[in-house]
Amino acid sequence: MEVKTYRFYGFHIADASHKKYRSPEEIDFHKEHRDPITHWGDQLRSEGLLEKELESAIHRGAKQEALAAVDFSSMSAEPRKEDLTKDVYWEVDHETESSQQGRHFFNDEDLSGKPPMRPS
Repeated sequence: MEVKTYRFYGFHIADASHKKYRSPEEIDFHKEHRDPITHWGDQLRSEGLLEKELESAIHRGAKQEALAAVDFSSMSAEPRKEDLTKDVYWEVDHETESSQQGRHFFNDEDLSGKPPMRPS
């Protein structure tokens, strides 16, 4: 599934001034006309598959899940350096056939164990 969307906010706190390079009108236009979550909700409601009460419950549940994840993260130990690349790509972690093709981010060695070629 491919969903084309628009980044309403900056990537991170250092990009908090994103309104300097995009107008509020541009951002509002995309929120109103190009938000895939809003459009998906509209489609489900038009087909009678989603009622406002269920949609509200889904949003509340998602917010609770996100807050619980923040709490879990805050109470957890810092990750070890060697754990930072685990559980990023299921195919790599489980050595599937697709993991044998191409390169995956965060993986500095190919599956042969040879270091990647770097320009000299």
